Amino acid sequence: MSGGTKSKAKGNPEKQGKDCNRTETDSMQERVEDGEQETTDSLRAGLNSISKQIGEFRSELKVELGTFKDELKTQMKHELEEFKEDINQKIALTTQEIKEQNAKVETTLSRVEEMECWSSETDGLLQEFIQEHKKMIDKLTDLESRSRRNNLRIFGVPEDEEKGSVTQFVEELMRRELGIDADCQIQRAHRALAPKPKADQPPRAIVMNFLQYSTKEMVLSKAWSKKIITIGERRIFFDHDYPSAVVQQRKSYVKAKKILKEAGIRFQTPFTKMRVHWNNGVKTYNDAKEVEKDLCDRGYKVADSGEAEGTITLLERLEARKSSAWQRVTKERREEASRRVRKRLEDFRRKNAVNL
Repeated sequence: MSGGTKSKAKGNPEKQGKDCNRTETDSMQERVEDGEQETTDSLRAGLNSISKQIGEFRSELKVELGTFKDELKTQMKHELEEFKEDINQKIALTTQEIKEQNAKVETTLSRVEEMECWSSETDGLLQEFIQEHKKMIDKLTDLESRSRRNNLRIFGVPEDEEKGSVTQFVEELMRRELGIDADCQIQRAHRALAPKPKADQPPRAIVMNFLQYSTKEMVLSKAWSKKIITIGERRIFFDHDYPSAVVQQRKSYVKAKKILKEAGIRFQTPFTKMRVHWNNGVKTYNDAKEVEKDLCDRGYKVADSGEAEGTITLLERLEARKSSAWQRVTKERREEASRRVRKRLEDFRRKNAVNL
């Protein structure tokens, strides 16, 4: 049997070759499968190693993040506590300063109230004194005017024209120019008590004192009636002997006089007043401002005097202060101010407490 089989195998070489090829293929396939299995195992081992490392890294990172978080919380808490303590110290310091300022404000308001009270009382007394002073000045001016009632002044007489006795000069002047031969009973006559002027300056007036007031009025009436009286080529004027205060007040009418003369309107200046004869009647003014205002209202152009507001009298300024809208600090206003300060302080404390 075996001999027969061998003979058969030897007798079929093709079949024998196919069997050999199949064996080699199977061997190669097994090797490939073994290689793939090794690669898969290697990859699985690598992935397991990476996964393990990632897990370890996550654990370490978690621990480190937890540690960092705890440290950060501790540090922030410490810093916040320091900040809060610093803020509280500053608030306490600010509160103390506000209390001190509040005390100073109350003291200041109290002193201001005292000063205002004193100032108000002083203003009232000062107004009374000024009014009394004005009354006394008016009385003195009236007394001086009465003491000068018998006096008469001659303006424009050249210096040294009298050449000796002034009394004899004026008596001769009145006889020559006014035709008065009777004894005028001149008690005194002299130049105005002022330094002798220079040649290019106006001469001093001559002052005469009559025994009788009626004589002085008679001489003055004759002089005004004649209107133009001259010494040589120089015109002279006769007038009352007014006190200096009255003279200044009469000088203030100069602008009004010029306007009225140019307009051909009759006017008079009795003592310190001015009487104007308008077409609709006679009107008397007490001062120059009143005249100038009426002239402006009537359409006349009055030049600006250029007087500054500072020329207002002290009495007028004090009276203006009375009508001022400014109010004095009273006890009620002082308490109200203190309440406002305390309220703002409480609001400030409350606001900071909410923020903290």
